[in-house]
Amino acid sequence: GKIQNILIIKLGGAGDVVLATPIIRNFKKLLPRAKIHVLVLNGVESLLNNNPYIDSLTTINFDAKVQEIKKISSMLKSRKIDLAVNFQATNFSCKVLDSLSSRWKINRSYYYRDKNTDVLVGFTDTYRSVIERDLDVLRSIGLTPVGKNTELFLEKNEVEWAQQFFSANSLSRENKTVMIHPCSSLKIRSWGIDNFAHLCRKLISEVNCQIIVNCSSIELETIQPIKRLVPEVCLFSGSLRELLSMVNESDLFIGNDSGPSQVSVALDIPTITINGPSTSSLYRDPDLVRGKHYTFNKEVHCRDLFHTQCMSKKDPTTNHPVCDSMICLDFSVDEVAAKALELLK
Repeated sequence: GKIQNILIIKLGGAGDVVLATPIIRNFKKLLPRAKIHVLVLNGVESLLNNNPYIDSLTTINFDAKVQEIKKISSMLKSRKIDLAVNFQATNFSCKVLDSLSSRWKINRSYYYRDKNTDVLVGFTDTYRSVIERDLDVLRSIGLTPVGKNTELFLEKNEVEWAQQFFSANSLSRENKTVMIHPCSSLKIRSWGIDNFAHLCRKLISEVNCQIIVNCSSIELETIQPIKRLVPEVCLFSGSLRELLSMVNESDLFIGNDSGPSQVSVALDIPTITINGPSTSSLYRDPDLVRGKHYTFNKEVHCRDLFHTQCMSKKDPTTNHPVCDSMICLDFSVDEVAAKALELLK
């Protein structure tokens, strides 16, 4: 029978949603008659605004209880889903998929979890990118993927909004603009605020560039060391869509391994990612993240796919992992600055 309605489930953070854009586009291009419905976590859905391949977008809270799951599942029932694909098979997303009525269901393994699925996707290489593993779902049902770049869509008024921000903050269109995203939700992924502060100082002294430091409103306190050392930086704290507009107007983006660095690659803005404990090839497909998109990545003995070493010690108050050596992030300000200057030329 015909597949008329496809549900794509991607219950992850901002970066995960950006990494789902190739599979969304592929489904629409390969099955143009099918309607594409997408389910993401509440808070990141705006990343998919203006996406021409999506017919409907639904959100769910990451801590949704049975009641909320039931409500969403009955709402989706009216969409008559033929194929539901869960692209990050965590316990929570598997529970959501279980509750849905769909003719076929596919759970794309998250690490080693290929369960409750009509099609066994499996995988041979643990280090293949998330994008390739998503595309394996298409291959496993007999479709050949077409292209795998990530993408985000801005409207004209959003581009104009950023241009107005530049004018209002005396940022010149003539000078090179570097956007820095120095914060990280986990300390073990952070290159360090002081490093970013010295990097800003060095870039401004070496090349006539202007620097925008991006953070959320709750991180304004964290980035004060940068403002103290380099008072001329412009601080920016806005919505996800505003961040997209600002990155789009920049000449270079520099940040930790986080959602915003996925955003800048998707907008095709030169990007430097300072990768820590993550397996870089998983989140940065080597075919896409190369050339003007550069990753600082150290091969270290303590890295593994499950972050077992990182997770072995935790801060009792935050329950976040703690690392005493942070050898994976041992990059000097000079080497990061040198790469930035090369990309700004």
